[in-house]
Amino acid sequence: MMCSNSTFPDFSTVSQSEFELPIINNGKQVFGCPMKSYFEFNNPAKLSSTLALQTQENGILYISVEFETYCKIQKKRESLELSINEHIYLWLEFDNGENIINWKLFKLPFSLDYFYPIYQSCYQFNWLYKLIEISNLITIPALKKMFWRVLDDQDLMKKFVSIPASKRHHHSFPSGLLAHTLECIEIVVKNLSLMDNFSQSEKEVAILATLFHDLGKTETLTENQHTNIGQLLNHEQFTLFILSRPLRLLAEEWQQGADTLKYLLSWTPKLGFCRFISGNIIKFADHLSTSYSLNKMAFNGKPSFYHYSSIKVGNSNHFVNRLL
Repeated sequence: MMCSNSTFPDFSTVSQSEFELPIINNGKQVFGCPMKSYFEFNNPAKLSSTLALQTQENGILYISVEFETYCKIQKKRESLELSINEHIYLWLEFDNGENIINWKLFKLPFSLDYFYPIYQSCYQFNWLYKLIEISNLITIPALKKMFWRVLDDQDLMKKFVSIPASKRHHHSFPSGLLAHTLECIEIVVKNLSLMDNFSQSEKEVAILATLFHDLGKTETLTENQHTNIGQLLNHEQFTLFILSRPLRLLAEEWQQGADTLKYLLSWTPKLGFCRFISGNIIKFADHLSTSYSLNKMAFNGKPSFYHYSSIKVGNSNHFVNRLL
């Protein structure tokens, strides 16, 4: 289900163990663009229907689905209003018996040739889908344009959805950066909703600042190690550089929004009091997500009666407790 402007996808739908263990996708997944003819195969007299899916690797696949599932997919299709530059995508997950156990139908302003390599790069499709859903939280046209401009950088997105958030620290697993970013956005959105002194403009700028806060890691990390420049400079020094063009275009449409976004992406507690409350919320979300990840990693595989544990962070041990 697509989220509304005031809600965010429930992270509890993803098993928490997946955040600290290597991602293992069971069964089979298929991704592509449903063909126009697929919507004409409907036959109520049958218990199943056939859909046609254009995929990047296999050309056109014809897939038999239960009639009830077919109707749900078609109803979702009818609810999507497409502009001239948008494409519809369908993702299907099968069990070992080739039965559909999950599906997502959504639209994107990207062609299959462009988006498929990004899909292939991500280790967990549910996280990629949640990233796409964030666009529904953005209602201000200038900010929505910036969101899609950043996603329109294929090389950047392939890194963003695949690399870990750190090498041996929090979320240090494939697609960990994306998982960490989504956690932070959920925390920020929920906290912003608890206060009534935020304009919609500040809320949406804060969401984008959270989304982009670790974007510089795409320059300092690969899936397996630090890059050469990552050995020399911190990721914070690259974020504004990566976003320079989208920020410049945003400034042409909304200068104050661009300035606020730059400030939120640059501010650290070392600079003193943050001029926007949302800046403190973003830092809180970052720290909470990091602590949560380290706690899960420390207790992973430990007996349920353990009330303290440790995890090696750098050259020192990080001790954590839990109340049983």
